[in-house]
Amino acid sequence: MKTDAHSFTVDEVLNAMDSLETASTFLSRRDLFKWKWIAIALDHALYSFCVSAVAMHEPFNVLRNKTSDDGHMFERPGQGGKQSKRVKIDDENPPYRIVWEPCDPPPEPPKDCEPAPQSIAERLEGDLIGFWTALARAQDPVLWMSRMSNTCALELSDDQMRSIFRLHEFVRNELVHFVPKTNTFAVKGIQDASKDIINAISFLVFKSFAVHSFKQDILDRAKKAIVRFSEYYEAEQAESTVPSKAALHPHPVAHTNRVKFPI
Repeated sequence: MKTDAHSFTVDEVLNAMDSLETASTFLSRRDLFKWKWIAIALDHALYSFCVSAVAMHEPFNVLRNKTSDDGHMFERPGQGGKQSKRVKIDDENPPYRIVWEPCDPPPEPPKDCEPAPQSIAERLEGDLIGFWTALARAQDPVLWMSRMSNTCALELSDDQMRSIFRLHEFVRNELVHFVPKTNTFAVKGIQDASKDIINAISFLVFKSFAVHSFKQDILDRAKKAIVRFSEYYEAEQAESTVPSKAALHPHPVAHTNRVKFPI
């Protein structure tokens, strides 16, 4: 279907890009309610960029009924067989990483090497993988992010994963599925989590080599949105600095703790 004045076209990268740009545009609002929309948009942007990186334009890689991160087996020549296992960051919460262990004996090849013909629609049956599966696979250097020689897996610390979990579970989910009540959200917590999310997005877009688009301006658009966040946080940091006698020293003092995202 061709795009005209009354329609728009979306692919997995443009979908993610739009959410990142949308989050950055809300920074100009002067009310604190902007952080509701920034949290929702950034959460969706991270999810969508993870999906794009894991899919690598192959939708079957991100369908829930195709592979499991618990007990999936594969074998590479010279490396032996491996079997996957989910390892949670915290037992009571959903974030997890994929750990691969030696599989002995190695998995047997399927008996029927010629699968029955299927239509595209039949092959695409199944739901999209969830948020935590997408994030776990984007961090997997063994299988999901090593299918090309130059792709690199995202690396997040346990604390960064917990920060993303708090924003996803207690801000995004709470607001999107809001039950009638009164609730208060700490802006500082949203800001801290947003920095971890923007760092992750920045890596996926510029350093994973797994996010590809036929639109030539994607990198420029992503950089512009990320720089907007960086400049916002730097300006906020400067405003919150209380002048002291040391600040009146005639010699210039180097700035520390500047907010810079890897682009």
